[in-house]
Amino acid sequence: MTDTDKFRIGVCGTGNLGRMHLGGLAQRPDVTVAAICDIRPDAMAKAQEVLTRAGSSAKPCRFTELREMLREPLDAVLIVTPTDLHARQSVLALRAGCAVFCEKPMALSLRDCDRIIAARDHAKRQLMIGQCLRFWPEYQALRQAVQSGEYGRLRALTMTRVGAFPDASVNAWMGNGRRSGGALLDLHLHDADWAQDVFGPPRALCAAGLTGPSDAIDEVSAIWRYADFQVTLRGSWLHQTFSMTWQAVFEHAALEFGTRPEGGLCLRRAGAAAWEPVPPPAGPDGYAAEMTYFLDCVRGRETNTRCTAESTRQTLALLLLEKEAVRRQTWIRPGRL
Repeated sequence: MTDTDKFRIGVCGTGNLGRMHLGGLAQRPDVTVAAICDIRPDAMAKAQEVLTRAGSSAKPCRFTELREMLREPLDAVLIVTPTDLHARQSVLALRAGCAVFCEKPMALSLRDCDRIIAARDHAKRQLMIGQCLRFWPEYQALRQAVQSGEYGRLRALTMTRVGAFPDASVNAWMGNGRRSGGALLDLHLHDADWAQDVFGPPRALCAAGLTGPSDAIDEVSAIWRYADFQVTLRGSWLHQTFSMTWQAVFEHAALEFGTRPEGGLCLRRAGAAAWEPVPPPAGPDGYAAEMTYFLDCVRGRETNTRCTAESTRQTLALLLLEKEAVRRQTWIRPGRL
């Protein structure tokens, strides 16, 4: 495969997550990173180091403005920038004729989500939001257990994602709730999106939360009530270290991830004397899997049914209802989203 046969990608945003994506792209023989964009020259220098260490010979053009980068002949653009820039930058890239992979959250408002979707429809280009848990092996195992019914019906699910307050991002944007949405939209959104994708909107939800250092909701506990089971979701930036776990209670077993000292998936069947380890599905991690899926959709090998923009918009709608439930201290019925 020659360089002219490769898929040309531009990456806007070369912070920690942007460099993680670059490291994955560097491993792909069918892709070349043709351009990178960041307001910080030092971040772009680190991005080049990531590509070189990964064995890539790519020497992407560097830009400090997205509009300038979009003058390059690109097949797709990754938007890995502060959340408050997602809508404007995604729309620009779509209007330039590029497919767009935008990191979560899609935007800070439903109106901005709708702007991006309208730009996608007008440009007739692929758009996908980076909801990596939809592709994460251990969460795929949970989805399979729920959908197959192998342990009976789900009765209750608890999902927890906690971490320390972020303060190292450029201009401290993540720690500014007006730009990131706080832990509610940046961290808690992961588990909420997984639950919404698998179960759909709940019949009713309630939530309690605390305003934290971001001046937005940085600690939240929510209950989503369905017909015959409930989902409890907790997210926090007030913890000391990062942890993601879940505990699923079925009629005939309990399945857990990340809660035992050894970590990983564990199963306790009804009447069993001990927990047993469960191997996760084979395959790449969620980041690599979602990127493969996105590129396959762009090439027409897949039809995007696993991570549509409409679905990720619905997740944001539910979290905005959680925010309202925190304010009103009452149950809310989502209705039509």
